[in-house]
Amino acid sequence: MQFGWIDFYSEFASKLLSFKNDRKTLISKINAVYAAIDMKVPKLESGDEIIDIDPFTVFGLFNRGIKHENRINSAKLFKNILDIKADIPKDFEGIPVLNNQKSHFFGFRSHRGKNDIQNLWNLFIKVVNDENFEEEYNTVIKQFIIKVNITMGLFWIRPEKFLAFDRTNRQYLKEHYGIKLPNKAPEYSEYMKILDSINKKMASGEIKENTFYELSANANNLGYDNSDYDSYLEWGSF
Repeated sequence: MQFGWIDFYSEFASKLLSFKNDRKTLISKINAVYAAIDMKVPKLESGDEIIDIDPFTVFGLFNRGIKHENRINSAKLFKNILDIKADIPKDFEGIPVLNNQKSHFFGFRSHRGKNDIQNLWNLFIKVVNDENFEEEYNTVIKQFIIKVNITMGLFWIRPEKFLAFDRTNRQYLKEHYGIKLPNKAPEYSEYMKILDSINKKMASGEIKENTFYELSANANNLGYDNSDYDSYLEWGSF
């Protein structure tokens, strides 16, 4: 089924809520997943030990430039560990991915604020629970290494509601519809304004796609690079 990943990703996000106050258990489960597929957990800290993690980074672990087989295997293991009922996705069509070297949403300890990871959880919780998240979003976009990637994270967890402003979608909308998206996450009010405008253009037929995930898939199918390497270059080093 096309876009079969949507149900899985949405349920995955909901399941992660149970770890909002128990991140040590979540980290333990992530380590178990990677051990089972004989892969090394991506570097998330200046040392080898992961001391904390946010839910967008959990999604980023398998939404980066890795083999399709490894993404499927990761999904299988997370399904079992988190008791996800949705079918394992057979495709990842239209999903923007992160650069392998920057597949996390927080800086190393020397580069992140005291509340950066908790702020990401606060945003995630509000979005998954369908609550107003203006304050949380506007806080997160000011954090270190947060650029366009947070819109990608929102798309992963609720693709019916949010559009990723990754390079692929920016190129596609500019070249095909004359719409120029910002290359970083705008303030909440501006982000909602842009999403509303695109929704109206889809409803009127001015944009041929009917959903954000169809738009993203068509952009990717045209051969654009669907990983946001330009934002990686602008994040800077640790």
